[in-house]
Amino acid sequence: MFIVWDCDGVVFDSNIRKHLLFKTFLQQYDQAHATERYEYVYAHPELTRFQLFDLWYPNDSVYMLRKFNRECQLMYETIPPNPTVCRLAREHDSAIVSNSRGLDVQHAITFHAIDDCFKYAVHGSPATKQEHIQALMARAGIKPNVIVGDGRLDFDTACIFGTAFIFFSPYTAWNEGAACIDRCTTIPCYEARTEHDLERLIGQLSVKNTFSNNGGVHEHITI
Repeated sequence: MFIVWDCDGVVFDSNIRKHLLFKTFLQQYDQAHATERYEYVYAHPELTRFQLFDLWYPNDSVYMLRKFNRECQLMYETIPPNPTVCRLAREHDSAIVSNSRGLDVQHAITFHAIDDCFKYAVHGSPATKQEHIQALMARAGIKPNVIVGDGRLDFDTACIFGTAFIFFSPYTAWNEGAACIDRCTTIPCYEARTEHDLERLIGQLSVKNTFSNNGGVHEHITI
């Protein structure tokens, strides 16, 4: 089974730390607009830091990106990866597709020595999740069976490709996530509130995909 994993909030419990890091960074650089722009980030989760800095500070965007990216790398070094996610990723064909900067995510994976968990490597911005998955499908000739994520962008990406979605919610900042997937009728959606839930869902979806590879909507799995 081919699984696409998000990074922040799934492989690493990094959401809160990263948001606080970004807020502090904005306050240091542009205190007058920091609160307004920090709220803008929450309203537009599809935008990468590349796009935001280029939008707000076009003359200084390269400098700011380099400085913020280095701080992100140092942050990742202090956060251990989720061992259950790493084990499940190693047991299946896996890739990380993140909206975070690709070099930062790769730094985290290499620093924690978990490169071998992700057969189809690590992918991040500036390319979008959709672009990365299209490239993976073209290169490997297979479509993801499931996307595991904690945010609206992960869900939207699963909808684009008609792929099953597991909402991994222990560290999520997406407060509407559970209600959103409950209303969804176009793709198979499941919530994993714990690592144990995630393990059971992956196991049951793996069995289903052994016998059915048509990408249809599955019945709800009770966990």
